Amino acid sequence: MSQSPQSPSKESDAFHHVGVEVDHVTIQFGSNKIVTDVSFAVKPGEIFVLMGASGAGKSVLLRAIVGLIETSAGKILIDGMDAANPETHRKIRSALVFQSGALFNSLSVYDNLAFYPREHRLMSEKQIREKVMDTLKILSLEQAAEKHPSELSGGMKKRVAIARALVMEPQLLLYDEPTSELDPIMAATISEIIAALRDQYSVTSIVVSHDRELAYSVADRVAILHKGDLRTVESPESIQKNQDPVVKEFLNPEINLASPRFRKIQQS
Repeated sequence: MSQSPQSPSKESDAFHHVGVEVDHVTIQFGSNKIVTDVSFAVKPGEIFVLMGASGAGKSVLLRAIVGLIETSAGKILIDGMDAANPETHRKIRSALVFQSGALFNSLSVYDNLAFYPREHRLMSEKQIREKVMDTLKILSLEQAAEKHPSELSGGMKKRVAIARALVMEPQLLLYDEPTSELDPIMAATISEIIAALRDQYSVTSIVVSHDRELAYSVADRVAILHKGDLRTVESPESIQKNQDPVVKEFLNPEINLASPRFRKIQQS
């Protein structure tokens, strides 16, 4: 879902690369701490993959970066500006690709992409059509323009969700589990798309994912969250050699039929 950017201007310097700084951030709901004193920096133009077990706080942190959730302590800066300030998201074009896609089921693929620029009157209808069709072409979705989400496969829905984000030419593109519920070939395709978009548009990308192949193949750096704590931030090559038991267990879990995990969970 795109934030509220100003209409891009060829004369503006709005297309420079942006970085993200997460500075001692804690997020809690009531007495429940989801993220605890987490700090890291995402370099302008890099692909930063945030991994961790379910419930580790990855998606919550992602939503805080785009200003959908407030931090309880610490701050998040986008290009040096406070992510909690709505004005930041008017100056920096950011987009979040939700895990579910969050497409409008009553609208065609074309109208899903056209919805935001129409709603905010950012372009003429002719400009919208050119922009939408060009974006669909980038992701090989031209033939799906008049279809509705219910007519699409899971992989096509993911590509449409990415295309909808691209319409706004984001400087910061965030993905929440982009390869979940996809077969291995389509998951690899989405990973290739993430890398290609970074190379083509120099967009800064933050990806929340459980997909090790995605992380190893396209990430510049990988972070591991464990129960709300940041365990490590490393290159894909380095993290595969990490000897931290928590990191090793997450990245290379062993199936133990003699002493299965669910038995241990029941006994704890």
